[in-house]
Amino acid sequence: MAAKLTKRQAQVLDHIERAQLIPTFREIADAIGIRSTQVVNDYLNRLEKKGRIVKSSTETSRARSIAVRAALTPEERVEFGLPAVNRCPACNRIIVRPSLE
Repeated sequence: MAAKLTKRQAQVLDHIERAQLIPTFREIADAIGIRSTQVVNDYLNRLEKKGRIVKSSTETSRARSIAVRAALTPEERVEFGLPAVNRCPACNRIIVRPSLE
Protein backbone atom coordinates (compact mmCIF):
# COMPACT_ATOMS: atom_id res chain seq x y z
CA MET A 1 0.00 0.00 0.00
CA ALA A 2 1.22 3.48 -0.84
CA ALA A 3 2.25 5.89 1.89
CA LYS A 4 -0.53 8.11 3.21
CA LEU A 5 -0.78 11.63 1.81
CA THR A 6 -1.33 14.82 3.75
CA LYS A 7 -4.15 17.14 2.69
CA ARG A 8 -1.67 19.60 1.11
CA GLN A 9 0.10 16.82 -0.78
CA ALA A 10 -3.29 15.68 -2.09
CA GLN A 11 -4.10 19.25 -3.16
CA VAL A 12 -0.79 19.51 -5.04
CA LEU A 13 -1.33 16.16 -6.75
CA ASP A 14 -4.92 17.12 -7.62
CA HIS A 15 -3.77 20.40 -9.19
CA ILE A 16 -1.16 18.61 -11.29
CA GLU A 17 -3.71 15.99 -12.41
CA ARG A 18 -6.27 18.60 -13.46
CA ALA A 19 -3.85 20.93 -15.27
CA GLN A 20 -3.80 20.67 -19.05
CA LEU A 21 -0.16 21.79 -19.01
CA ILE A 22 2.11 20.83 -16.12
CA PRO A 23 1.93 23.84 -13.77
CA THR A 24 4.88 25.87 -12.57
CA PHE A 25 5.79 25.93 -8.88
CA ARG A 26 4.23 29.41 -8.65
CA GLU A 27 0.97 28.20 -10.23
CA ILE A 28 0.80 25.29 -7.79
CA ALA A 29 1.49 27.63 -4.85
CA ASP A 30 -1.26 30.02 -5.96
CA ALA A 31 -3.71 27.16 -6.49
CA ILE A 32 -3.30 25.74 -2.99
CA GLY A 33 -3.00 29.10 -1.26
CA ILE A 34 0.62 29.28 -0.17
CA ARG A 35 3.32 31.84 -0.96
CA SER A 36 6.54 29.85 -1.01
CA THR A 37 7.66 27.97 -4.09
CA GLN A 38 10.23 26.19 -1.89
CA VAL A 39 7.34 24.63 0.05
CA VAL A 40 5.89 23.45 -3.27
CA ASN A 41 9.26 21.89 -4.11
CA ASP A 42 9.22 20.13 -0.72
CA TYR A 43 5.71 18.76 -1.40
CA LEU A 44 6.80 17.54 -4.85
CA ASN A 45 9.88 15.85 -3.38
CA ARG A 46 7.70 14.07 -0.80
CA LEU A 47 5.23 13.01 -3.50
CA GLU A 48 8.14 11.64 -5.52
CA LYS A 49 9.47 9.69 -2.52
CA LYS A 50 5.99 8.23 -2.01
CA GLY A 51 5.95 7.12 -5.66
CA ARG A 52 3.03 9.33 -6.70
CA ILE A 53 4.94 11.50 -9.22
CA VAL A 54 8.18 11.40 -11.18
CA LYS A 55 10.27 14.52 -11.69
CA SER A 56 12.80 14.56 -14.51
CA SER A 57 16.34 13.51 -13.80
CA THR A 58 19.14 16.06 -13.93
CA GLU A 59 20.44 14.73 -17.25
CA THR A 60 17.15 15.34 -19.04
CA SER A 61 16.03 18.29 -16.96
CA ARG A 62 13.27 20.25 -18.65
CA ALA A 63 10.91 22.86 -17.35
CA ARG A 64 7.58 21.50 -16.14
CA SER A 65 8.66 17.87 -16.35
CA ILE A 66 6.50 16.13 -13.77
CA ALA A 67 4.55 12.96 -14.51
CA VAL A 68 1.83 11.52 -12.30
CA ARG A 69 2.51 7.84 -11.57
CA ALA A 70 -0.35 7.15 -9.18
CA ALA A 71 -3.37 9.42 -9.38
CA LEU A 72 -5.59 10.16 -6.43
CA THR A 73 -8.11 7.40 -5.82
CA PRO A 74 -11.82 8.22 -5.49
CA GLU A 75 -11.54 7.38 -1.78
CA GLU A 76 -8.67 9.86 -1.32
CA ARG A 77 -10.66 12.52 -3.18
CA VAL A 78 -13.59 12.04 -0.79
CA GLU A 79 -11.28 11.96 2.26
CA PHE A 80 -9.66 15.29 1.35
CA GLY A 81 -12.83 16.93 -0.05
CA LEU A 82 -11.46 17.21 -3.60
CA PRO A 83 -13.71 17.15 -6.67
CA ALA A 84 -14.07 13.97 -8.71
CA VAL A 85 -12.08 13.93 -11.97
CA ASN A 86 -12.79 11.94 -15.13
CA ARG A 87 -11.20 12.00 -18.57
CA CYS A 88 -13.38 12.18 -21.67
CA PRO A 89 -12.33 9.21 -23.82
CA ALA A 90 -13.14 11.02 -27.07
CA CYS A 91 -11.02 14.12 -26.53
CA ASN A 92 -8.88 13.19 -23.49
CA ARG A 93 -10.02 16.36 -21.68
CA ILE A 94 -10.49 16.38 -17.94
CA ILE A 95 -14.02 16.68 -16.58
CA VAL A 96 -14.19 17.89 -12.98
CA ARG A 97 -17.30 17.13 -10.96
CA PRO A 98 -17.86 18.96 -7.68
CA SER A 99 -17.78 16.85 -4.53
CA LEU A 100 -21.15 15.76 -3.19
CA GLU A 101 -20.69 17.33 0.24
